Amino acid sequence: MDKERYNQIKTAVTLGVGLIMIYEALRTSNYILGMVTVLVGMLTLYVARTRVDEVLYDERTRLIREKAASRTLGLMAVAMGAGGLMLIEASYRGFAEFRQTGYVLAYLASFTLWIYMLFSWYYRRQMGG
Repeated sequence: MDKERYNQIKTAVTLGVGLIMIYEALRTSNYILGMVTVLVGMLTLYVARTRVDEVLYDERTRLIREKAASRTLGLMAVAMGAGGLMLIEASYRGFAEFRQTGYVLAYLASFTLWIYMLFSWYYRRQMGG
């Protein structure tokens, strides 16, 4: 299979899963079909990717994705931390219902950064950096 056919399959599966998930969210309260659809879509994409003969990723694509992931992680951690602190501060100024959400966001930001530091330390040791 070539890359163009794989991209067509990927688009069709994504649209199919999206439409079924929208139907499940709007029409019914039974999410079993949605979960099964996502799993079948993931399996279909995995099988299609294993049958592609051409190279899907090269070093340039890998580097671009690494940089994008690093920037996204940094931005989201800062946004979650700042948002959490703002919600905590708002809870002391009369909006008490925001306190728990603020703490959850602040702890999630902290947890995310700790995981990032742990993986950074691990890969530096593995790759000799």
